[in-house]
Amino acid sequence: MRKVANPTPPGDGEVEATLERLCDAHPDWTFQHLPMIELSWEAFRKSRRFRVAGGVGWLRAESVERLTRQIGTVERAEAALDAEDAHSAVAGTPTGTRDPRVLEELDRLRAQHPDWRIEFAEGRDVAWVALRDRSADWVGGHPVAEATGPAELEALIRQAVRVEDKGGARAERYVR
Repeated sequence: MRKVANPTPPGDGEVEATLERLCDAHPDWTFQHLPMIELSWEAFRKSRRFRVAGGVGWLRAESVERLTRQIGTVERAEAALDAEDAHSAVAGTPTGTRDPRVLEELDRLRAQHPDWRIEFAEGRDVAWVALRDRSADWVGGHPVAEATGPAELEALIRQAVRVEDKGGARAERYVR
């Protein structure tokens, strides 16, 4: 028989502070701590916060650190799947090139513009594609950019961001 820890007394400041930090760091999730069970930390995806094509809605872990890593892994995996879906729907064919210059440019552009999904559709006349998701912070602008080369694509991304910045400050939203 496994030894079960005593429940945390209600109002334990450390647990409350940890839950507060989790909510601030991951606004699409709700958290709870159930000290009487083995995997005592839980995360639930809030309603209407799922990815368009679906995703993970519930996680459980033995520690806050593990739960945080799981959320990060889930979000990266969902973003990768969304990028594949968007790429195949918008760009035509998945990035299949082995050209090191193209791969280097993709890595550079993706690192410099993390809010954009950047792909290269080999065989198309306009092979460089950048897409971004509309979010709660969306103030308008261009969600898609296409170009014949990486420099042109980067210029279009920068132009879209400048237009967005001139459109006004983003509304601060705090959702728990």
